[in-house]
Amino acid sequence: MGDAQRLPGRAASAVAVLVLFAAALVSCGSSGGEPSAEAAANQLTEWEPPGEEARELLRHAEQLYLAGCLRSRGVSYSVRTPDRVPGPPRPFPYGIDDMAWARSHGFGTALRQEAAAYAREDPNRRYRHALDGRSQAAYDRKTAHCARAAGNALYGDGERWQRTDAAARAVTAEVREAVRERPRYRKAQAAWSSCMRGEGFDVTSPLVLAAYFGHSPAPERGAAVAEARCVTATGLARTGRALEPAVRAKVYAEHAAVLEEHGAVLAEAVPYARQVVAQLDHR
Repeated sequence: MGDAQRLPGRAASAVAVLVLFAAALVSCGSSGGEPSAEAAANQLTEWEPPGEEARELLRHAEQLYLAGCLRSRGVSYSVRTPDRVPGPPRPFPYGIDDMAWARSHGFGTALRQEAAAYAREDPNRRYRHALDGRSQAAYDRKTAHCARAAGNALYGDGERWQRTDAAARAVTAEVREAVRERPRYRKAQAAWSSCMRGEGFDVTSPLVLAAYFGHSPAPERGAAVAEARCVTATGLARTGRALEPAVRAKVYAEHAAVLEEHGAVLAEAVPYARQVVAQLDHR
């Protein structure tokens, strides 16, 4: 009997959802016909990395599955609710262009520190640390088993998904790096750098500025505000966004197989994750 079927204290409907959840992903991909080359190209160009809301949904569904699996093995496990989990800093790949955000958060150091503190306070970590050596080893084995089971239930093949997701994230990073190398962007960045010297910061790019100042919340806000002022004045972020579509089409075509697989798995995983959360999240 599978892990989903052994979840203790769950209603039959919840068990049924998880059984179908795993079975559907194992058999996914059996569509009745091949899409045209033009349709496939359009779908690929429109591919976007999942937003934080989708990723949080997937993480929460995985945690619920993991908790049920571990509890069925006599292991205490606390699921931390998404609305209490600190989110990551907002991304600004071509420089901060939101003055209000810069004034409030700088480069996001305080947000990262809050997330790190939240992770340290994880009750599951405290539970593990309270165990003796032999019990910790048993706990680790059970956790590894249940984490694999949760990943396989959600994505069909959890380990393969991790590799595919990492590769897709790398594609997104490659697009942004390619944009930054375009002559039009480099010209705008040179204008931004000149503007920043007028603000008292001798830096060549927003990435350099964030790396230098992004460690202490108080002083970084002044640097971030100066960055936002110059990004707005020179149109740096606007230039980056304008260049992205053409760059994205080229880079995506070079990584078509990875992005197609990534999109196909998400198309199955996200709707099932919603069902799992609806059935098993008893807050």
